[in-house]
This record gives sequence, structure tokens and C-alpha cells, in this order.
Amino acid sequence: MNYQNSIELDDIYKLLSLAVRYPEKDWFTSGFITNFLSVLREAGSGTEADELAELTNYDPATLEDLQVEYTRLFINAVPGTIAPPFGSIYLHNDRSLYGPSTVKVKNFYRQHGFELKNQATIPDELSLELEFLGLLVSQEKFDDEEEFLALYFRPWFKKFSNVVINETTQPFYRAVVRLIVFFTTKEEI
Repeated sequence: MNYQNSIELDDIYKLLSLAVRYPEKDWFTSGFITNFLSVLREAGSGTEADELAELTNYDPATLEDLQVEYTRLFINAVPGTIAPPFGSIYLHNDRSLYGPSTVKVKNFYRQHGFELKNQATIPDELSLELEFLGLLVSQEKFDDEEEFLALYFRPWFKKFSNVVINETTQPFYRAVVRLIVFFTTKEEI
């Protein structure tokens, strides 16, 4: 891990889990933005944080722009969703949703005491995986965190992140993906 402070890392995972959800005014607040920019700076992306600093001046039009881009990238676009935030899409040649890898993720959650409240929720959705990683870190289950990252997260996230970085029109989503890479990539020794 690039980041070793478990107390802060679980909060970072939670912050990133929010950042990859549909932007709503109830959580996309000046407090969220301030924390996001702070983490971005601590991760060595001060220039990117400076570029996004205007987000701290809450503007409903900015929220709407992020919502439009979120929808375009992660929900629907013509001719198809650009970057679906589900691991199975990237791990199976047929780009199937809820493939065998999804079942493995769901079983890993169960083995570690994590049950989905809504059974219609797709377990390998990006925000859920980040939330789960935060729970593991908060319980100081670092070996389980690394196992999950190695087996279930990293194999698909690189493909997803490349698509987002290349296709987004919003620097916010590019920054979110880069932060996720920073906090989930194993340091090379």
C-alpha cells in the first residue's frame, strides 16, 4: 500500500466510495470537497487539487455538470455505457454483468461479515468495493484488504480507470480515479 495510516485510510476509502456515486447535494458538500482536495494534495496531486479548487464555491450548475458527466460515463451514453463501474464487465470477454467474478466478490464479502442490504445491488460495483475495503481497514484486516485488492479489485480497475481518464470531460472524475489508483496500487520495491 502507498498509504499506511489505517485510521485515515478507512476514511479515504469511504470518501472515494462517495466520490464514485451519483453526485447528490446531500453529500457533495463543501465539506466533502474540502476533504477530497486535502487527500488529493496529500497524495502528491497539488496541481490537480488547485485546478479543482473552484469546486469549493458551491454552484448548482457545477453539481449538474458532474451529474451529467456521471450519467454519460457510468450509466448510459450513445451507443452504450462508456465506463460501467462493475468489475465483471472488464473481466469477462462477453462484458457480462453479474458474471462468475461477481459471485466470488459476493462470497468474499460474506466470508468477512459483509452482507448487502439490497439483494438487487451488484456486489462488484466500484463504490461497494471501496466501501468494503474501508471496512476491512477499519477492522485492521490488512491481509484481507490486500487479498481483496489482488484477487478482485486490481484485475479490473486498471482497465476501468484507463477508460475514465481517457473519456471524461470532468477533471473531478480523472482525479477520483487517480486517487483510487494511488491508494489501491501495491508499491513496487
